[in-house]
Amino acid sequence: GTLQASVERDQILLAVRERIIAFAASRYRREFAEDVAQEVLELLVEKYPHVTAVTELVPLALKIARFKIQAGVRTGTRRGEYTAV
Repeated sequence: GTLQASVERDQILLAVRERIIAFAASRYRREFAEDVAQEVLELLVEKYPHVTAVTELVPLALKIARFKIQAGVRTGTRRGEYTAV
């Protein structure tokens, strides 16, 4: 039923979360990866509830993560977070 589908989606999202963290950590800072994963999961739940297949969720999640990382790098650079003193 609906509860079973909800539990399955939660398990899928947890697996997707781990993929996002690994992806973001490999391209950026580890502490930022957790934030990226949280933001991506929120977006997936709010805007893409109809996407349920792992084969669709993972590429979508990583694409969103890539945009979030790029935005974070730009914001951090603007704030001077990555400039050596």
